[in-house]
Amino acid sequence: INGNDSDSGNGLMTDNTNYLNSTKVINRFITKLSDLQDYSKAEMHKNHEAATLQLKSYTWNFDIVPCFYTDTNFYLIPDGSGNWKRTDPRIDNERITDINQKHNGKLLELVRLAKYWNNRKVTIRIGSYLLECMILQKYESKEASEKWWIDLEFRDLLKYLSSAILSDVDDPKGIQGNLNSFCWDDRCKISDALTNAYNKAVEASSKELNDKDQKGAIMKWREVLGNDFPEYKFTLVYLQLEDDPDYELELTYNYDHEAYDLGDGYGHIAVGV
Repeated sequence: INGNDSDSGNGLMTDNTNYLNSTKVINRFITKLSDLQDYSKAEMHKNHEAATLQLKSYTWNFDIVPCFYTDTNFYLIPDGSGNWKRTDPRIDNERITDINQKHNGKLLELVRLAKYWNNRKVTIRIGSYLLECMILQKYESKEASEKWWIDLEFRDLLKYLSSAILSDVDDPKGIQGNLNSFCWDDRCKISDALTNAYNKAVEASSKELNDKDQKGAIMKWREVLGNDFPEYKFTLVYLQLEDDPDYELELTYNYDHEAYDLGDGYGHIAVGV
């Protein structure tokens, strides 16, 4: 992005040039975000492509990406090294919406779970967009299933990703080319971590489905997803009529309860509409 002579004093140009520096633009955003009423903290995102904002009133973070809309129908966003790259988020939004709807609206929860594992830092972190594109690549060609179990889908996704990360990943928009910029050694390290997680997920599934050992399954899932994964403190049982899948009864058994006397185990029946 070219500036003009009058921009030379605004502190946003790459040194000794008239090129607008995306890193400096993000830093300028960060200094201005402190004026927000609920401001808590703002800093440069790890990929240097956005400003990360924390507010006092929310527990989650906001990634703020400066962008410019061009007369060629593309957007320009920071590339992480002070320059700018082309993109079009409208294409991405349409794609993920279509694929999520194809799988009955259940794909997004799987994407969030995969990103949660990725953020645990058990290996080199995969870029969020690269990870999302690999997941969409798998489910774009996969037929929708009437039976969707998030744990089994996540288990199988880990295996798929362990292979997919070893290959180039083309930008589905046809703009940025190969999205997988990891060197071969880093690709192998990430693949090994995904394979290790997959093997533990297989053990967890086997304990639950074959051994009927829910405690062992939960402990194994905690090895995959960390200590924030629920401990073995309760069991949920879902009852459903085969010929009437629209209604479901959930029963909870809490292990830290001293005893369930007659009438004491009844809590509530929730009806979703």
